[in-house]
Amino acid sequence: MSRLLIVEDEPLLAEMYKDSFKEAGFQVVSVPNIENALKEIETRSPDLIILDILLLDENGLSLIEKIKEQKRNIPFLVLSNYDDPETIEKAFKLGTKDYLLKTDFTPLGLIREIKRYLE
Repeated sequence: MSRLLIVEDEPLLAEMYKDSFKEAGFQVVSVPNIENALKEIETRSPDLIILDILLLDENGLSLIEKIKEQKRNIPFLVLSNYDDPETIEKAFKLGTKDYLLKTDFTPLGLIREIKRYLE
């Protein structure tokens, strides 16, 4: 069973994604910020991180940078409504598997995307 870490600071969205992904058979942990994400990664390394860009404490890309500094090889999937070309380019340069806009995907569509990256 694949482990997913959702980094999302909007409680309703985080719960919706968490519930949908659990129903699809994933182990899921959801955290609202970078600090908690780093603690969770240290405790149990996920198979995939689903990351929002606009978080209350930091830009989500800083999590990718911190994990790269730690020499960890955890795949990321950005899921955000922040459609800024420079941010998208930077996310891909940092190695994200994809940059998905929340408004373009239902939970079922996201599950299909997640499965593609875990195969």
